[in-house]
Amino acid sequence: MLPADPADAHRRLDPPHDLASILSLVQPHRVYGDYTVQILRHKYRILPEDIVPRLRGSAVRVEHRRDGSLAMSFEGKSLRFELCAPTQKPTVALDQPTRDRKATLRSPQTSWGKNYNRMPDIPLGKAAKGRG
Repeated sequence: MLPADPADAHRRLDPPHDLASILSLVQPHRVYGDYTVQILRHKYRILPEDIVPRLRGSAVRVEHRRDGSLAMSFEGKSLRFELCAPTQKPTVALDQPTRDRKATLRSPQTSWGKNYNRMPDIPLGKAAKGRG
């Protein structure tokens, strides 16, 4: 098939081709057990009508489109989704007293605990004179 204009050989897109999808950045994302997907620090919930078997725990195809929109699909089927409301993280009151950390039974098994008893207990002045 010869082009109509030898300087421009572009053809029209066929109906099944979606230019926005072709030019998008595609990344796989994991679906959590509650049918949510985390994309760029935001959580999106897949609508219940689009939930299919094997979706939970699977990877979905997420398209970051050039116009800033997102598209999501699983096994070639488009999925509808919505942004979840942000959850408030629990805050710790500053006036709460903090407990001193105590040594645990596992302390001798840690890297600092293994070497703790290697040095004998001697007075600081005597230790300083002996090093000198």
